[in-house]
Amino acid sequence: MKFAGFGIFVAGLTVASWYAAYIPEGTGSERIGNFFSTVGLQFGLGFAAMLVGVAMARFSKKREDPATESEGSVTSAAGAMKQVQLIAEKLAELTAGEELTIERVAGQSDQLAAKIDLILSEDVPVFLDARPQIIEKFGLETFAELIGHFAVMERATARAWSAITDHAWDEVPPSIEKAQAAIARALEVAQGAKPS
Repeated sequence: MKFAGFGIFVAGLTVASWYAAYIPEGTGSERIGNFFSTVGLQFGLGFAAMLVGVAMARFSKKREDPATESEGSVTSAAGAMKQVQLIAEKLAELTAGEELTIERVAGQSDQLAAKIDLILSEDVPVFLDARPQIIEKFGLETFAELIGHFAVMERATARAWSAITDHAWDEVPPSIEKAQAAIARALEVAQGAKPS
């Protein structure tokens, strides 16, 4: 059905394009009237076919992949929002109990690097894989704000990991702090998101 929708869209685009190229005689509103009286019906049918094709393709995508639409699925929009909460909790665990000092980073570098690596390699991709579902459910504006904060968090977390592996201990605490602040802002957006 997806390919049929695409085919109808292309056929409608072709027909609408052919008739849109028609140049009627006259000037101003007379010219517009001449266009619609001569080829308006054909152009309208082509344009309508384009809309039907798009609708068919979108509908078939939802039917072919129901797992991504279920609210319990990790790759659903709701699952992605829960993933933001999970990442916030895991980043908070990095500094839990005591301040993240340069000495602590140096002494626990292997453990910190392993925890950060799990966030970057396992948790971040789960959220990113659900981008289409987030956009569809919450709208592009909410997604843009959310992904902006999320990207800052990801870069800061990656910088912390890189600093640990390079033994640049003094870079780690401010990077983790920046990541925590960014994911907190992302979490505010996620918790306040309303379906569009």
